[in-house]
Amino acid sequence: MNTITAARVRASTFAAILACIALVAGNAHAAFTCSTVARRGQPDPDGFFYGNRFHSEAVTNASGDTLFSARPKSYVDGLYLYPGVGAPETVARSLFPAPAGKFFKTGRPFTRLSLNDSADLGFKARLSGGGYMVVVREAGGAMEAGATTGDVVPAPAVGVFTDFPWVSEINAGGLISFVADVSGGPDGVFLYDAVTDTPTPGVLEGDVTVGGRELCDITEVSLGTTGDYVVHAETKIDCTDLLELPLDGLFLASGGSITKVALEGDPTPIAGTFYDSFPDVSAKHANAPKINSSNDIAFVAKVTGAVSKTVLFTWDFIGMSAVEVAATSDLAPGPQGGTFRKLNDYDLTDSGQVFLNAKLGNTPAKTGVFEFTGPSAALTKLDVPPTDAFGVGARFKKLNKINGVSSDGSHFAIGVKVADTVAPKGKAGVLNCVP
Repeated sequence: MNTITAARVRASTFAAILACIALVAGNAHAAFTCSTVARRGQPDPDGFFYGNRFHSEAVTNASGDTLFSARPKSYVDGLYLYPGVGAPETVARSLFPAPAGKFFKTGRPFTRLSLNDSADLGFKARLSGGGYMVVVREAGGAMEAGATTGDVVPAPAVGVFTDFPWVSEINAGGLISFVADVSGGPDGVFLYDAVTDTPTPGVLEGDVTVGGRELCDITEVSLGTTGDYVVHAETKIDCTDLLELPLDGLFLASGGSITKVALEGDPTPIAGTFYDSFPDVSAKHANAPKINSSNDIAFVAKVTGAVSKTVLFTWDFIGMSAVEVAATSDLAPGPQGGTFRKLNDYDLTDSGQVFLNAKLGNTPAKTGVFEFTGPSAALTKLDVPPTDAFGVGARFKKLNKINGVSSDGSHFAIGVKVADTVAPKGKAGVLNCVP
């Protein structure tokens, strides 16, 4: 046996051992206990029965309220709010009226869902006839159009909205932020206050950071409780200089200043490494930077140098410094074993807890949600589905790549697919999980 073949045998044997250990350990309970919000075969609030078309996003708050979208059998998409206590409701539905005399489009029209602890909610909607809308609703109130394509942008900015590539979560004060493409003026970040019904411009492309760099292409924004926000943007010393290469970066907009959090080419907290890029995943609605009530920030970056890997960092607002939380190839915490193969999505709570949704290698668990205060495995594919709506002996076929965590870390919501022991065997649904 040559050296290469021997190495391959050793590697495959090691992987098999890890898998066996994980299979034995897979019966251990996850750190969180889940209950079913809705699943295939159950009626929605209007009496239409859910099929298996539960869409990727599900979000929750500290009261255990859950917001998600799905398409019932033989009907159109709905956006649903299931309170922790009380009757569920249909918030919006395809082909039904939207604010400002518009109608919601068919085919997954509701994305970028968010829900604060007061049950104010926000989302991005596709409109029938074309165009998009940033929609907010205060608890118990009517839906409001925070911004619609074709609207004139609020002064002192100029132009007309043409698209909303990214919409943030609604914060505790009913404020929502969004990245907007603008015709006739600079693109940038805009905000809408659901309490005062007031839109305002935030940072715009061409604005200058504390370090003297201009924001040239803003792709994502995350809004904190205080109204400060973090943006992901390509930057230059001079955006009009076609020969200057742009640098990718993350910046905190606070108190009228735009402060660097991390910039391509800067050293990272990992010895001998540098930030290579900050993945722009707005099309997948995952992995945008997150900011909490203390203005601490979580973000994912690719690093290069002494090692090359994808890393989840947190950045401390007081110390203005970052620390590594988890990275690809790290051992995953919990009894399922395995290593992180891909960082799917993450959340940062107001107390600084970090939740990571990750794809796993070297374990039959395949995917899981992990909390890093412990650290622990909050839920993995090896765990047992709740028996409140699934049969004894059911198993998870899939955990969605995106999950929503409450601001205090007391709940997370996630879409799942289950191989049930009760017909029909294949069931999709939404779970809400607590410690």
